[in-house]
Order: sequence, then structure tokens, then C-alpha cells
Amino acid sequence: MSNLKQNVEEIVGLLRCVSCGGTHLEMRRSDPLPAEWSKLKFALAEQHLCCPSCGARFPVSEDGIPILWTDMIKGMLLSAGSAHKQQKGDEFAAVYSNITSYDRISDDYAANWRKSGDLIERLRVAARRLLSSERNKNSVRHLDVGCGPGHVIEWLKPLSLTSVGLDVSLNNLRNARKGTGAHVVLGDATNMPFKDKAFELVTGSAILHHIYDWQMAIVESCRVCSPEGGVVYDSEPTVESLDLSPIARAVFEARWPVYKLLSYFLPSKRHFRNAQLAKQYYYSAEVHNQPGRGISIKEVEASFGRGGFNPEIFLSPSIQLTSREQIGAREAGWKRIVLQVLSGHDPRAAKYGSFTVLARPVSITEPTGK
Repeated sequence: MSNLKQNVEEIVGLLRCVSCGGTHLEMRRSDPLPAEWSKLKFALAEQHLCCPSCGARFPVSEDGIPILWTDMIKGMLLSAGSAHKQQKGDEFAAVYSNITSYDRISDDYAANWRKSGDLIERLRVAARRLLSSERNKNSVRHLDVGCGPGHVIEWLKPLSLTSVGLDVSLNNLRNARKGTGAHVVLGDATNMPFKDKAFELVTGSAILHHIYDWQMAIVESCRVCSPEGGVVYDSEPTVESLDLSPIARAVFEARWPVYKLLSYFLPSKRHFRNAQLAKQYYYSAEVHNQPGRGISIKEVEASFGRGGFNPEIFLSPSIQLTSREQIGAREAGWKRIVLQVLSGHDPRAAKYGSFTVLARPVSITEPTGK
């Protein structure tokens, strides 16, 4: 079966137009191609997706990946690059940097990053908890937001899900499909190219802090999640965890030459060999994972409320998803301990770590467990 048929025709029923919200997209022959599409840096399939409602057209890569671009992403893929980025503001810069950085490091990221067994098991526990009811025993459709090269999709394979990966990086999507066999779509998490209630499970791991308008990404996650399903976001920094003192910030900034040295010995640090480029990507792509920022728990709760979901939040979560008032030195890690001590905080306090959130529709009343 061709990639075009496997990755587009089999999921076109889940897709919607990001221009008008139309819920019926058609495959049509691209004859002729729109002239501006010749600026794209990747080869195109002979067919594209079209919305009969508004006439919007969306390209499909030669290897069968639908490009459900918003106007912002379209402008990036058709533009000259960084000069255009500087003119568009912080949100444009964040999306652009996530595209360019992960297109560049996707292979390395897939092979060397995010290898924690605790993290893997925690995501499995979260998914099982959300899918524990009788009504979810049939085939479960799963969306991984910001799928990267496919880590979460691979981790959840034991659950026998039908997975779809959403990302802005074409190389990430290619690696995700190659490594997991999942369907993949290029699109924006704040305007997802999927119909309402298309998935029983929506996941995201260490992704919200990459999204400038992460609140809208949460609302969109709720929109595409069915009433029988649930949403989980994991490994996100709290506002408290990034409330660093001036001394701690100075120490934090001093890590770049150390990381560059470690890049010659540790595969997980290879990306930092070009320290200047790594720093540039960090400050523009990880927009909410920097000193003085972070993600507000109250805003998380409010965003899920807007989407009609009840969130359950776990601070510095254990593998079995329980919140902890305090954690040990091993779980805290030396970097967190140093930064929080220099900031006058108790590094064992759970609020100075990351958080995981599980959410169900408000109509679902059974407890998810503590």
C-alpha cells in the first residue's frame, strides 16, 4: 500500500479544514499545482486535499503527509526564512523555531533523548487510567500532539491504539511514521485539523511549553476528544519551578559551555555542540520553559474548563500518578536542587517540579484516582 493511501485516505474522515472548519475534505489531482507551491522545499504528491466548502487547498508531501497549514504555517513554508520570522512577532518566531530546530535535530532526538523508564511507565499509567471504562474496549483512536519523532506513540504501543501524530516539523513526522507506523499530519496545535470528538485519547508530553498560546492548544485538545475519552499532558514546568533568583539565573545561563563539553561524551547532549545555535533554538522554541515563565496551574484548570473538561493535576508525579508534597534527591536531580537552593526554595517541594494533568469531560463523573 502506498504512503499516500495509507496515511491520507485512511484518515481523511478524521480531518477538517483549518480555514473554515468544514468537515469534508476531498482528495483531488493537483493538475496544475498552485504556482506558489513551487516554493516548497519538499516534493509533492500528485494529489492534494481540498475543502469544497471554502475552496482551501492543502498540499500532500510526496511521501503522503498531509500539510493542513494555517495561514501562519503556510507563510513559513513558503517564505525565505528568518528575515520573515523577525517581522511577525513572538508567536510566529516560536512556531518557526520549532519547525527549523526539529527538522534539524529530529534524528538525534529520536535516538538519544527521552529515554527515562519512569517517564514511559507514567504515560502508560495515565493512558490506561483514562481508558479504563468498558466503553473504550473497542479500537481506540489516539492523537499525540507535538508527537516529535514518535516517542509517546511508541511508548503506548502495548495499549493497541490507532495513533495519529500531529507536529509542525516534517522530519519529526517522517521519523514518527517510520518508527511506529502511525498516521501523521502536519498542523498547528492551536487550530487542529481534526473533527470534533475524533479521538478517545489525546496526549502530549513536554509539548505545551513549546506552544506560544498553550491555553488554546488545551481547548483544542478538548474539542477533538470524545465524551468517552480523556486528555493527558505530561512533563510541563510550573511557574514556581522557573521562579529563579538572579544568582540562580546566572548559574542557569552558565550551563551552555558545560553542555558543549558534555556533547563530546554524552549522546543526549550532542545537540549542544553548536552552543550558539542550541541557545537560539531554546529561547525561541521553548517559550514557556525559561526563567521567569512556566505554566500556571490555575490557567491550566481554566483552559480545561473552557473546553468542558475536569482536570486532575499531579505535581512532581510519581510513576503511578500520585502528587507528592515532597520528593527525594534522586527524583529532584542535581540541577533542580542547585537552582532552587540558590533561589531560596525547598528543592524537595513538589511545586518546584513539573506536573502532569489528566482531564475528562465534565459529564464523566467517575474518579480517576489519586
